[in-house]
Amino acid sequence: MCSDVIDKTKAGTLELEGDLGPRNASGLHEALLAALAGEDEVLVDATRVTSLDVSILQVLIAAHVAAEKLGRTITLLRTPEGAVETTFARAGLAIPADFTPPQTALPR
Repeated sequence: MCSDVIDKTKAGTLELEGDLGPRNASGLHEALLAALAGEDEVLVDATRVTSLDVSILQVLIAAHVAAEKLGRTITLLRTPEGAVETTFARAGLAIPADFTPPQTALPR
């Protein structure tokens, strides 16, 4: 996992930043599964992501499905018309409805 783009310092929270691509997919997958194993609610803050590959979308969608099966939730914070929304649109994919609407970054 590339620790410079995935920060897990807060329990149940993953803060993503920068350019995310195939080399980050496995690490993100592991981090999401670990967070879901220990928390009922997982927050993924993607407001500082500048670009992402469809492989990251696949990981996010798979984690969303896993969370539903476990009775847990994933909240995806993202900027309106930012990298996450743009990549979902370009891939022809809908953002899961219960992934919370676009929001601003977490307070630091």
